[in-house]
Amino acid sequence: MLDANGAYQITFGSPIPMNKSKAINHAQITFLGENWTIYNYSTAGLTTPVNSGQFVVGGKLQLAQSMTPLTTVFVGQNLTSGPFTVKLLDLSYPNSNGISEADIAVYKNGIIYNQTAPEPGTTTPFNVSGTPIYLYVQSTFPGLYASQKWAKMQLFSNIMNLTNGDQFNSANPTWNVALRWTSNQSSPVGSFSNNAELEGIIIYGNTTTGKDSNYMTLTPGQSMTFITNPAIWKVTFAGDSLGTPSAGNSRLRCINILNKLNFKLHIRKPSIKQTNRLYMEWGRICIGWYCPSRK
Repeated sequence: MLDANGAYQITFGSPIPMNKSKAINHAQITFLGENWTIYNYSTAGLTTPVNSGQFVVGGKLQLAQSMTPLTTVFVGQNLTSGPFTVKLLDLSYPNSNGISEADIAVYKNGIIYNQTAPEPGTTTPFNVSGTPIYLYVQSTFPGLYASQKWAKMQLFSNIMNLTNGDQFNSANPTWNVALRWTSNQSSPVGSFSNNAELEGIIIYGNTTTGKDSNYMTLTPGQSMTFITNPAIWKVTFAGDSLGTPSAGNSRLRCINILNKLNFKLHIRKPSIKQTNRLYMEWGRICIGWYCPSRK
């Protein structure tokens, strides 16, 4: 088989709005068999679809892995994941806009590394002894007494950057990204970029020629892996039928699709309804002396 290629696609049952209550919507999705949270995005430069049922491609998306769930932490209590601890020391007096900052301290193995006061609705990065972590403060409540003061916080790690049209990552230079956006408003208020909703993510094999091409030649028994890091699925070419090419009945005898995560996709249902699909481009099948040219 010549010119084998493929693609991995997520389609969300309901497109994900990027903003929720005037803040980034940290929606949880399943991507390549793992649980991720939307961390940030950019929809600058997107063109407006002709109608609400269509989509456009473009933009950027950042995904992060949650170290903790979104948790209500009272003053004096901690948010902990492994060796990392974030302690809520106090809340500031509300400013003229009614905003109360969360005074927090960041520890690793009991050693303090940072102390700061992020505002609600913000995400703050920290470099803790060489390990990057990210603290999201969703909201705060100053209360009258210490026992009434709290902040809703969440810890993230492992930021993944997805840019439409670019390589998936340095480990997968032959796989590219496509981000699909739509809007549930037929006549959006303001620019489309401010109302865009994430409709889907596609990771597809590069169809160009040269060193970044993802086209592969497979002989019986050889496999093509969908994405190499993380390597989740692979397709094994088991061979062709024994029919005569001129009779038009040469076909694949067997294609084995293996999920190397042992069906991890079905262990934990994501909070967002989504469909995951794999696509295989068969290219050309050469049998003996017969090998059709690329169309």
